[in-house]
Amino acid sequence: METPLKLSEKHFIDTIPVRFVNGRIIADVQIHGRTYSFIVDTGSSRTVLFNPREMGAKPINEVSKLQDATGKEVIFRNYLLDSLRFGKNLIRNIEVYDISKRSIVYHMSDCSNIEGMIGADILAGKKGLKFDMLNKRLIYTDMPDIFENEVGSVSPISVAYNCPSFSISPLEGWSITNCLFDTGSRIMRLSYYNINDLIIRPELLEALEAQAVDSCRGSISGGVSGFQRDTLVTLYNLKNLMIGGSVLNNTPCATTFGSVLIGTVLLKYGAVTLDYRRHIMKFSPYSGKIDVKMAEEHDQCFFISKKDKILVGSVWLNSKAYKAGVRKGDEVIKIDGRDYDYCDYYNMVQFDDKEHTYTVRNIEGKIFDVVQ
Repeated sequence: METPLKLSEKHFIDTIPVRFVNGRIIADVQIHGRTYSFIVDTGSSRTVLFNPREMGAKPINEVSKLQDATGKEVIFRNYLLDSLRFGKNLIRNIEVYDISKRSIVYHMSDCSNIEGMIGADILAGKKGLKFDMLNKRLIYTDMPDIFENEVGSVSPISVAYNCPSFSISPLEGWSITNCLFDTGSRIMRLSYYNINDLIIRPELLEALEAQAVDSCRGSISGGVSGFQRDTLVTLYNLKNLMIGGSVLNNTPCATTFGSVLIGTVLLKYGAVTLDYRRHIMKFSPYSGKIDVKMAEEHDQCFFISKKDKILVGSVWLNSKAYKAGVRKGDEVIKIDGRDYDYCDYYNMVQFDDKEHTYTVRNIEGKIFDVVQ
């Protein structure tokens, strides 16, 4: 049985500054007097520590089995952290996941000084949370009624394992009730399992396929367990994605074996408020308009790490890179014309929204430049 969290404050409204870097929401927390940078992740049912022993957490004699972002089952060791300060609140008795044995720890901790993830256990309960990336802030409160009069499109949410899900309509006549709002992810993903439901509705399947803009075979994402399995991935450009009363035009969406979700791409176009007491999500476009025109460009390639090398994990078939001859398995030999180490690469991909040139060499020795 989980130990209930204890917050030091009552009747609080806390404005917490964050960094919003390449779709990652990063906030500072304090543990035993030290400040650490954590990613805010509504898609993680618990808070995660990358180095729990160094932070003074104590092991609990139990494990948890969960599905990560790639759809793979992952086993976590559980720890108990006595306290963590998030904004004004000193939060006590936090059961956390340990992923210190996973490669993601080296990537984020050693390369980017990210030491954990604030999970939905701290955010949920009867609290409220507003993600306002236009002003680089979170508003965290145990009085979610303060958001009641804010203008926006309202969607009911269900909460499972602390994580919020809501209904979306990718097509007129097709609703998906279990779309996870996952701030640990950056883009939107549509599950193969939901698409398979359209087999008995061929007119909707045809309408969806008409919005397919590209495909590839390989890996286009990663999770705690590693990179996504080698599979055929389809990229859609959803013309009219409905969230509550808002319509998002031209939303990029890739297929996955994991859960259907929408990530922080939504926060580039509007604020999102989660009211866990009334089970409501509110999307408030920054433009003030119901229709939101999205302007997202997808990368030509997805890169993966293998030992000390960076390889092409997949290439979109309609991309300039594929047409030039870049293929899955080709090796990245330079970035921006310079030699690199893994941390250089990782920080560019995860925490840098600038354009870079990746010099790729194929198995025949031919050299290509991929700009993305």
